[in-house]
Parts: sequence; C-alpha cells; structure tokens
Amino acid sequence: MDLRLFLRLGLMLLASFSWLGCPSGAGSGGVVEEEANTGDAAFADAQEFDTGELPEGLAIADLNGDGDADLITANASSNDVSVLLGVGDGTFGAATEFSTGNVPRSVAVGLLNADAFLDLVTANGVGDNVSVLLGVGDGTFGAATAFAADDGARGVALADVDDDDELDIVVANFVDNSVSVLLGVGDGTFAAAQTFTVVDTAPNPDLGGAPFDVAVADLDDDDAPDIVTANLVGEEGVSVLMGNGDGTFGTPSIVETDSAQSVEIADFDGDTIPDLVLANPSGDTVTVLLGVGDGTFGTVVTYDTGDRPTSVVTADLDGDGELDLATGNFNSDDISVLLGAGDGSFGTALAAGGFNAPWAMAVDDLDGDGALDLVTSNPTTDDVSVLLNER
Repeated sequence: MDLRLFLRLGLMLLASFSWLGCPSGAGSGGVVEEEANTGDAAFADAQEFDTGELPEGLAIADLNGDGDADLITANASSNDVSVLLGVGDGTFGAATEFSTGNVPRSVAVGLLNADAFLDLVTANGVGDNVSVLLGVGDGTFGAATAFAADDGARGVALADVDDDDELDIVVANFVDNSVSVLLGVGDGTFAAAQTFTVVDTAPNPDLGGAPFDVAVADLDDDDAPDIVTANLVGEEGVSVLMGNGDGTFGTPSIVETDSAQSVEIADFDGDTIPDLVLANPSGDTVTVLLGVGDGTFGTVVTYDTGDRPTSVVTADLDGDGELDLATGNFNSDDISVLLGAGDGSFGTALAAGGFNAPWAMAVDDLDGDGALDLVTSNPTTDDVSVLLNER
C-alpha cells in the first residue's frame, strides 16, 4: 500500500470511529441547514484552489508583503507545503510547493530570524521532527531544516515562552502523549527540544491523551505563557500546562471533555480572561470553557455542530463586535457557524454545505472588504475551499 492511500485510509478511519473503538452515535441535532447563509454572516459559494497531496495543515499570512493574505497548506502525502499567493479579491494564484520533512501534519507562520520576512514551521508525523523554512520575502522559502521533536509530532504553535523576545516552537506529540518545546535562538535555529507530559498514564494506563492540537496563551495573567492541548483519546479532552516563564512548564492539569481534535483560545465573554473552545469529533459538538483567571475553567458547555467537526476557529463573522465560532465538519461536508452573544454563550449552529470533507480551517479578510472570510483544507480532494463573507 502506498503512503498516499495509507494516509487517506487513516483519515477516513479517524472520521468514522471514536477513539474508544466504537462507531460514533452522537447526532447533529440542533443544527439548522442553510444555503451558505449563516445568520448575518452570508457566505458566497465556495471556490476551490488546488494544493499538494493530502493538505491537512492550514495557515493564512501575507508572505510577500503586498498587503494581501496568502494561503499555506501542509501536505501530508506529498511531503511539502503549498503556498498560494493572494490576488486581493479572494482568489489565489497557482500553488507553489516547498519540501518539508515526512508527513507534515500542521503549519505555523512567524518571524524566526531577524530579516522581517515570515517563516514557516511544520510538525512532521514521520521522523518525529519539525521543519523550519525561512522566508525570502517574496512568498518563496529556503530549504527546510529539521529539528527533533518527539514521537508523532502533530500540532504546532509559535510563541515566546521564555521572555527573550524570540519565537519558540511548541509541538503536540500525538504518540508520545507530550509536548516538545524548542527555544528559539533568533536566527532561525532552535535549542534541543524539552519534553513535557500532557497526560500521565503511568498511574492509570486506561487514561487517554494523544494531543492533536496545541495553543499557547497566558491563562493566569502572570506574564508567563501557558500551553493547552486538545487530546483525541478518551475523556481527558484538555490538558493545561502552566508556564514558569523560562520555557519550562508544570505538571499538566486535565479538564474532562469529549475527545478533542482542535483548540482555540479567545475571550468569549468580555472579561479579559482567556477562554477555550474545542472541536469534539466523536460527539459532533464544540465545547466552550470559560476561564476563571487562574488557569482553571468553569462548567463544560457543549453546542451541536455538523458531523465530525475536525477544526474550530473563532472570529467576529457577522460584524456585531462579538466573537463567533466556525467548525469544519469532515463527515457532513459542511461548516457550522455559531454566532456569539458576547457573554460566552452561542446560538444554534447554522450550516453552509458544498464542501469536500473539510479538515483544517482558518479565517482572515481575503478580499479587503472588512468582513472575515473562511478557508478549509480538503485532504480527500487535494485542495482548499474559500468562502467569502458577503455580510
């Protein structure tokens, strides 16, 4: 069996079964079907643009400094990233590929050296490493440099976790049940990875874990960034590792939720304290956790989405000044939009269809009209879908 077929079968298995080995029985009740009309955020029909093979990771940034948003995908089968330069009207040029390590699962964008050009990092599922591609400033990149992570590198984030004004790499290691932290030197290179456990299964082998996604923010207002992972196995859906401010992290605390594949951090209720939202593929829901301010969270609240939400993003999609949620739903070939009330609660999910098994999702203003647009990566069809917001 070739790698491409193996990876596609893995995606289908992930979309069809829960990680307890049972078919998902949760329905998508509470989802209102709409024709690309999600409340006051009305989206045009999706446009597709080709990428490399099996695009799983997705990011948006202005890579060539022309003021227009560009798209980046991490392509797990062709072992590269695709860069699609934006025209400024919501359309994109043909993809250009740049090689990475083996099976890149996710991609992050940031300034990793002193040249003011955006750089890329991918987490590579085979080889247990990350690839760093330094930007030239015109949308092209130099050869990838590998830095070791740990077993099953899956999600990646960039943040300054040791207060030296240099971006560091944080990697969620799916197989090893850990995160790797690689401290940046400032010239595009990184120190050897430090590894921190996400779920300690030593005292109880029945515990889950398998961190799939990672996000970084200061959860307790101590000026030290903290790490949050979305865990795909079991009911240990969220791990929180409080930062010490020097690039090290404490013992994980667990928040029990449905298994989670994607996590975002934002302030949903206007109290200036970071909150969490998770995409729960086995439950066909999103989970919202309102922050208390000390790194802990209030009551778990869930909202129905479409079938198998594999990603979640947060943005003000309807222009009312409140953050909303959007999920990409792999099995139902659609997205769900949940409009925020501003108090940490969200309305019934509204669905826009016509997608091809959306996997990752990103949000930005792609056509310069001031309204935030959505993009999904579609690994089963080797493309991305662009939804322009016409509110």
